[in-house]
Amino acid sequence: MRKGPARRYIRAKTGTLNQVVSLSGYASAPNRKEPLAFSILLSELPDGKIRRARALADKMATTIVNFAARK
Repeated sequence: MRKGPARRYIRAKTGTLNQVVSLSGYASAPNRKEPLAFSILLSELPDGKIRRARALADKMATTIVNFAARK
């Protein structure tokens, strides 16, 4: 995750294998003391869909940050 407001609240590691994209790490928020651990795994991706899958994983991580920020 390189862009967007959520990037400062995500600490994660990406991974890519043939037909697989993963993103695992921690999501925090300004009003949250403890981070949330998460792991996203997208598998059996068709050829040429890796970039879209990475973008989807980033959107999912942003959703997790938004959830963590809720009171």
